[in-house]
Amino acid sequence: MGLSHHAPVIVTSRERELEALRFRAEGCTFDEIGRRLGITTQSAWEAVARAMARNAEAIREQADEVRVLEAERLDAAASAIWPKVMDGDLRAQDTWLRNRSRYATLLGLDVRDMGTPLVSGPVSINVVPPWEAMGGERLWEQPWPDADLASLVADSVTVVF
Repeated sequence: MGLSHHAPVIVTSRERELEALRFRAEGCTFDEIGRRLGITTQSAWEAVARAMARNAEAIREQADEVRVLEAERLDAAASAIWPKVMDGDLRAQDTWLRNRSRYATLLGLDVRDMGTPLVSGPVSINVVPPWEAMGGERLWEQPWPDADLASLVADSVTVVF
């Protein structure tokens, strides 16, 4: 089976699309791309759009691979500083929280549909200061408790649905 009589045009068109995409990546405007390739501004825009559409799946796959690698790195870093977080090191806690925030952003965990409420019924929140949850003593008057941070927070904030 031989090439169709359109084959040279397709190759030229694909080459033009790749050139247009390369120029766009270099920061050229669509006017500049059109002048460089001898096509109209609209054709330059269309060439870039077609090249991006053809490469979209490959770009998505590469982005997914990078996202997985970055999530693994963030997990490793969080695990490495976790003992210091539990020892009460405020700098480590700040670093850990920034790490987890980056992790949530990377994986899209913080994205929610603004049209969907978080809860469907009334919410009652009872906030108890930590020193009251610890028997009335203030945190600054005693060393940090041996209890884990999660139990302190769970005892300090009560949410009733």
